[in-house]
Amino acid sequence: MTSYASTAPFESLFAEGHVYRQAVEKPHGLIVVLGMWLIFGTMALVGIGLLLLGRANVVQNVLAAAILLPISLLMIWKTTRNYLKRPRIEDKVSQSLS
Repeated sequence: MTSYASTAPFESLFAEGHVYRQAVEKPHGLIVVLGMWLIFGTMALVGIGLLLLGRANVVQNVLAAAILLPISLLMIWKTTRNYLKRPRIEDKVSQSLS
């Protein structure tokens, strides 16, 4: 992110969105996948906690969980799937030798 993105709050949303899209579409390493699991796994746990433990405002908790759970699980699934499907270095080397 540039210094402009860190000082302009609206533009920082676009910069963060770009970082998340890059992490989901092309995870370059296991650390990226683990980071996405940490960020969005926490979000999924909060959604589950809202469903199970929130007794005061049931409708609000269900609505919040309906937003948090699908988004977080989708981000985790896509990042992990794209990481596992990416070509390995060994595959690239064997293709270039043949």
